[in-house]
Amino acid sequence: FTFKGVQVGFVTTVATGNGDADLSLDGGTTAVVHTHGPGSFGKVRYVTKVTAGISHSLVVTVVGTTGHPKVDVDAFVVIS
Repeated sequence: FTFKGVQVGFVTTVATGNGDADLSLDGGTTAVVHTHGPGSFGKVRYVTKVTAGISHSLVVTVVGTTGHPKVDVDAFVVIS
């Protein structure tokens, strides 16, 4: 997901069939987002500030967990 802004958020659902996702901003350190658990509809599960005025890239890699191979991508939120 490519964007320009001052903050970005990843919105996802927590569900019993979901697993984990690795999020990397501009190729930097990976943050793990856990989406396995009792049902909880789309909420911001990851947010970070970025340098304004330049293009950024947020990469979501589904890593899942045993028996929970998916991650829902509900939305990306950008504050500009």
